[in-house]
Amino acid sequence: MTLSHRLTALRESKVTKAVVILLVVAAVAPFLAFAVPQTTGADTSYIVVSSSMSPTIHANDAILVEDAQPTSIEEGDIIVYESYRDSPSDDESVTTHRVVEVMQTDDGLAYRTKGDALEEVDAQPVPQSALIGRVSFVIPQVGHVVQFAQSGTGFIALVVVPFGLLVLNELWNLGMMVRGTGESGDSPAEGPDPPRETEPSEQ
Repeated sequence: MTLSHRLTALRESKVTKAVVILLVVAAVAPFLAFAVPQTTGADTSYIVVSSSMSPTIHANDAILVEDAQPTSIEEGDIIVYESYRDSPSDDESVTTHRVVEVMQTDDGLAYRTKGDALEEVDAQPVPQSALIGRVSFVIPQVGHVVQFAQSGTGFIALVVVPFGLLVLNELWNLGMMVRGTGESGDSPAEGPDPPRETEPSEQ
């Protein structure tokens, strides 16, 4: 393979690598947003485990949540709040429902909430002290991949293998450059032919 062919192959390899990097970035971006929600302006993130908010939010969707002042919450907002099974002494859980009414109580603001997929409004109003934040963005079906990535197999498939392929690609490109440079240095320089010696003519 000539040097020009090697340089052409190297340029094509760089284009391929750029395309691969763009695809990897596009694939990784949703998971980066979930893992570090601050990159999107949010403050925390959750994986939804129920379908009570479908079709707006489905089970295994990721939600990005921004901090919100109780007075900024309006009817129609989707909020995330602390909830309890029966009383505050029970185990705490986190619920994501839509606000259907904002009320003023003796203890401050409270919110009537409802799941989009449910027919009835939630039995207990949500006190402002239980408010965690407002949903700012939904990333569809990230939960499946997050659970897979947390497993040993998922870590190898999603982190180790892509990183290894990137390293191998860089080593291959470096080898092509070294080989091309070596062959170029070993080639003799081309120039005009040396003058020919001629016998003197007899007079």
